[in-house]
Amino acid sequence: MTALSNRHFQQGSQGESASKRPTLLAAAQEAGLDADTVSAFLDSDELHDEVWRSYGEMPRKGINAIPLFCFSVPEVRDCAEPT
Repeated sequence: MTALSNRHFQQGSQGESASKRPTLLAAAQEAGLDADTVSAFLDSDELHDEVWRSYGEMPRKGINAIPLFCFSVPEVRDCAEPT
């Protein structure tokens, strides 16, 4: 989690993002995980149902939104512009 957070939040302006496969793979390698195993996991549907089930449980836990912070990241540049 530390490797991924560092890449996503500290290197986002260089194109790193937790939503990008290369970032996930680099963070996994940094954490000592095997890149081929991580890549195979990302290509699979393993944990798919568990992830979506967890989103469904969010309102029952008092969570009704996921924040989005834009700090001059090219991929989300338009989200901060006034409508």
